[in-house]
Amino acid sequence: MLIDRGVLAERRQGRHRYVQLASADIADWLEHTGALADGRIESAPSLAAKTRDRHLLEARTCYRHIAGRLGVQIFAALTAREWIDETVTMTAAGRESIAEAWGIDVPTAPPSSRPVTRSCLDWTERRTHLGGWLGDELCREFLERTWIVRRRNSRALTLTPTGRDRLDWILATEVTQL
Repeated sequence: MLIDRGVLAERRQGRHRYVQLASADIADWLEHTGALADGRIESAPSLAAKTRDRHLLEARTCYRHIAGRLGVQIFAALTAREWIDETVTMTAAGRESIAEAWGIDVPTAPPSSRPVTRSCLDWTERRTHLGGWLGDELCREFLERTWIVRRRNSRALTLTPTGRDRLDWILATEVTQL
């Protein structure tokens, strides 16, 4: 019923079905309603847990691609520059630009049974990050260049100062998608 009324939007990814807020207006209304209710959200139980959670929120691997805030920023930047279109398909301009920017030759057809690009819903941001072959290649390339590094015993990634400099245009991109 909430989907039919436009409060929620359904999104399918493989055999999973995700439901998300349908618009920023609905999100604003819920935030305002929550503030009026004065409910408290439980925080992480310890400083170590809070730090671990913060690192996972900032950047982490999701299978073999980048997720968290950084992953969502990358997806937003690629779509804002129209390197990936609204159907999450690589554009010709995107192929050329990615080859020029990062030296990755993006194939026109999938190199395996996996798609070249695919959307992946981020569980912490509730927004899309980039999956598929290209998502994996970007993660591998950024790790190889030490723009990101893996945190010990964790899926969390750290953006290095060099990475921050080299990816500043991505980090400055406004995330507008729901």
